[in-house]
Amino acid sequence: MVLCPCALNLPTLEFESVVHIGSSDIRPVPSRVTNSQEGCLLSVSVHPDVWRRIARLGGGAWTKLSFPYPLRFVDLPESLETNRDEILAAGFAGDLITEATFWKSFHTDEEGEEGHFLHATKEEADAEDGVRDPERAQVFLSTETLSCFWCGSPKKISPFFTLSALVAFLVKDDPAIHGVWWNDFFDPCSLSAPRGGIFQDRIPLLTQEITDRGSKVRA
Repeated sequence: MVLCPCALNLPTLEFESVVHIGSSDIRPVPSRVTNSQEGCLLSVSVHPDVWRRIARLGGGAWTKLSFPYPLRFVDLPESLETNRDEILAAGFAGDLITEATFWKSFHTDEEGEEGHFLHATKEEADAEDGVRDPERAQVFLSTETLSCFWCGSPKKISPFFTLSALVAFLVKDDPAIHGVWWNDFFDPCSLSAPRGGIFQDRIPLLTQEITDRGSKVRA
């Protein structure tokens, strides 16, 4: 059995409202999309003007979503820092994740930013152009149950997003939680800003206000 979401007592953030760029119509779970950070969740933000530029979304409507009381999101970065052991224990107990050894290869992009790729084998890492000194890395992989929840397919989620999907799975049945939040550093010049994802089954419960252009909402 997966641990009760309430028992995890994960840190949360609350917002009076959030904004989705585009229609908030409920969408089918995307099949074969394993490299999306939001997975099956509806992407939202309190900085829609910034995210429109970061994601190059162009024009179109903004949908402001609200509820009679503040929307509550699990703070993913904070949860994975302060409750990591509990989250992993729940993932293993519920047969949602497995652990594997991958290879991490490091690279520098055209702007001088450091980054890395993950590879299932050292041969794959060595074959990558422009990388240096591959090293072993322990990663967490999704099982079929977690993959089908996140992307509608048994294909494994990208290891970069497995733990985000795991936290979302663990709290999805908690009626007090509307979604999860990537509380990233606000730095538009570096293409970084906080954002969240709302569970699809929460959307019909929310008040929706569609406008041609939105504005930053208050936290």
